[in-house]
Amino acid sequence: HCLHTGKHRRSHRQLLNASTMYSVSYNYRIQYRHLPGNPGMYPVLDVQLSRGNLATNVVAIVDTGAQRSLISGEHALAMGIDITSGSQQRLYTLSGSILTWKHPVRVQVFELLIATELCFSEFRLPRNILGRDMQEMLELGFSEHYSTLFVSPTP
Repeated sequence: HCLHTGKHRRSHRQLLNASTMYSVSYNYRIQYRHLPGNPGMYPVLDVQLSRGNLATNVVAIVDTGAQRSLISGEHALAMGIDITSGSQQRLYTLSGSILTWKHPVRVQVFELLIATELCFSEFRLPRNILGRDMQEMLELGFSEHYSTLFVSPTP
């Protein structure tokens, strides 16, 4: 096999001489999925958010370019959260900015239960985003060629 990066071509032998090879194993293999109203296939995770005894299931795109996770306001309401009572935080995107509110919640990803703060919009979003704030608690691997996301809880 060869790795292709633009016009450059390096063989495994060259890579072995240039750096250390690593091997990572993952607990879960998830095929990319189509999300209604969004073109294309995405690396998504099904997570459960909870606060107190109320919970909601969320389908979220794993976005390695997003510093913070952003969840549609309907999910905050499903957990009984008064969205605008949280800590205000403006998030910036390529197309502008969005005003959000941070709230403490529990996030369940497979067997991992994480207590954290997530940003919620005041309105319905076309997609939910799991940003790097959540990704630091997971080992992630991506295969764009096979449209596959690999996931393990961080040890």
